[in-house]
Amino acid sequence: MSADQEPVRENGSVHSPSEGPARTTPDHLPPRGRPTAAEDPTVPEPQTEQQPERTTEPERLVVRVWGDMDLGHAEQLRTALATALTGAPQRCEVVVDLRHSSFCDSAGLNALLEVRQRAEDSGRRITLATPSHQMLRLLQLTGTSHLFSFTEA
Repeated sequence: MSADQEPVRENGSVHSPSEGPARTTPDHLPPRGRPTAAEDPTVPEPQTEQQPERTTEPERLVVRVWGDMDLGHAEQLRTALATALTGAPQRCEVVVDLRHSSFCDSAGLNALLEVRQRAEDSGRRITLATPSHQMLRLLQLTGTSHLFSFTEA
């Protein structure tokens, strides 16, 4: 900063006008959050397959999940899984294939827990297939991992 330039105080940071806007986070940190479909039209909306996929095994029904299981998509997830449960025979295993989902927040977890309880009450079970590391960590941190069975997709 040269002696003739007055420092500017912005967001608690002091900088020279020639340096551009003040930075509040170091350059080496990744940007906060990921862009959403509303912010960036090239980002696809997360989707939950609405039509459960029937397998050759009559006692197994697969529901594939794509994208984030977050507040914006928890109701869609809950509806798809409830639909699968309603159409599933007694003692059926409903497999939630998570290989295309990398993020789950508390709303997504609550949807899974609610549907798991409905499944248990109706003599069916929910199995999580290929959950992400983040999903496994969320289950561990919340003490809910023991409530689900796990399998590979």
